[in-house]
Amino acid sequence: MALRQLHQAAKGLQTVLCRLSALLLCGIPVAGDEPAPEKYALLVGVTKYEHAEMNRTELKFPEVDARSLGTFLSNSGYVVDYLLGRSAKRNDVEAALAGLNTRGRDGGVVIIGLFGHGVEAVFQHDGRESMEGCFCPWDTGIRQVKDSNGKPLFDRDGRSPMIEPVPETLVRMSEVLTALRLSAAESRIVFADCCRELPNRPRGRNLGLGASFRAKDLPDNSAVMFGCAPGKMSYERDDWGHGAFTKCLLEELHDMSTEGDVTTGTLGDRVKRKVRSLTGGAEPQDPQPFQVNSLDLQLRNSAPRILTSPFTADEMAKARSAWAEHKKVPSEAVNSIGMKFVLIPPGEFQMGSPENESNRSNDESQQSVRLTKPFYLGLHEVTQNQWKAAMQFEPGLFTRNEDGRDRAKDTDTSQTPIGNVSWNDAVAFCRRLTEHEGKTYRLPTEAEWEYSCRAGTISPYSFGHDASLLSDHAWWCSDSRETTQEVRHAREVGSKRPNWFGLFDMHGNVAEWCMDWYDRQLSEGENPQGNRSGTVRVARGGSFGDSAAQLRSAYRDAHAADFRDPGLGFRVILTIVD
Repeated sequence: MALRQLHQAAKGLQTVLCRLSALLLCGIPVAGDEPAPEKYALLVGVTKYEHAEMNRTELKFPEVDARSLGTFLSNSGYVVDYLLGRSAKRNDVEAALAGLNTRGRDGGVVIIGLFGHGVEAVFQHDGRESMEGCFCPWDTGIRQVKDSNGKPLFDRDGRSPMIEPVPETLVRMSEVLTALRLSAAESRIVFADCCRELPNRPRGRNLGLGASFRAKDLPDNSAVMFGCAPGKMSYERDDWGHGAFTKCLLEELHDMSTEGDVTTGTLGDRVKRKVRSLTGGAEPQDPQPFQVNSLDLQLRNSAPRILTSPFTADEMAKARSAWAEHKKVPSEAVNSIGMKFVLIPPGEFQMGSPENESNRSNDESQQSVRLTKPFYLGLHEVTQNQWKAAMQFEPGLFTRNEDGRDRAKDTDTSQTPIGNVSWNDAVAFCRRLTEHEGKTYRLPTEAEWEYSCRAGTISPYSFGHDASLLSDHAWWCSDSRETTQEVRHAREVGSKRPNWFGLFDMHGNVAEWCMDWYDRQLSEGENPQGNRSGTVRVARGGSFGDSAAQLRSAYRDAHAADFRDPGLGFRVILTIVD
């Protein structure tokens, strides 16, 4: 009897252990397995509005700012949802706010980001008027302002109608706060970078999202940071690449997250000081933080800062080291056939050229781009030796000049870049190298190529504006030191000065294939890949046979995928595994 009872007890214990193991394998929490706090962000940005009158004050960076903040938060463990551009209609924003009631569970955080125009609007309630701060969604309606007698009013020039948003088409700040109050989060935070204007431009009529806001309006465990003071404007500038508030917010979030805890109290103070210093002048922008108590954004162990162009060589070097440490990879790499690579840290930049750049083409209209992951890029263009080592044959080895005559063979061409290779050839090289090395090699996207070429600069060339210095950095057709047609050919890689990333021959020597199909409109946004289809592939950088205009960082060329030319080669990316 005792043996039977012991056997039954052992079977019971075995059953319990099996069931417990099954629960653990299925990811079902058991006693002592506390669920992680949920961190969630809803980011809304509008750069260009549906109604043309809403675009009188041109905005450039609201959607860029939303994406940039989202990238940082995503790297810090947040789930991020975006409503950008025409996706940010009033009904869609309100639906997203209503969905916050299930977000931020288990002691988590909910962040709302608002980027675009913000106004104070008059609302009627029980026969009384009240002012309330509102965010302008994409489909904001407008109407002409009238005086007390119903007479239409005009702006100072006497010709332009004075307009204002229709209050019923706006998203009220009270709606945002109600959504926060109903969320399941322990910490609730709003970042509002609205009412933008360029410094030294005539100021608009917008009063600011937070003009009528009071700290007593806040729900418990909530904080709000407005980008500017009541009655003022938020600034943005091309060389910042962001609105002033968001630029400083991102910098402080990155810095504080590497130093320790990020709390709204300290963050608000630091951002306010930095924005005032950045904008300066007689009327500096003055952010307004409100909070009931200081809240933890739970940002510890976040990824390093993403660079924002323009940046310096010193800033780049620090970012490269930080990302190498974060990814547990070296900052430089060499593969089995001797190809050298350098780590390119992720960053944001304006792709294309400004309208005032000399010799620009009409397919270079600027777009905001964010590259969110580091990658290795070839220090040099792929050489003749490297091609032969990987492919075991020499279809790209050219021995003829542009006039068809044989070039003298007393020059060692092993370290000159491969030429006469088509886009198809370049992709085949990457495929062969991937199979041989067991690591992923590919052509750079057009965005990755230009970002790497610019290396933090916003000038026509990676070394500045002065084309007379081009011969120190590139092999090109107008090099005054070259006097005969016979020497117009590719030269040994690395024999000119590198850019700040340490990359050689990004200007000249041979033009370089990129992965993208060509389209007259540059791609924008986060990690753009270009069109899904097309007729020709992009080539960048210009060659030994091209002019100074064709060697600019923004210059674009394109050819059929099977096209070959002595001045057309490539360099490759080695992918860093997450």
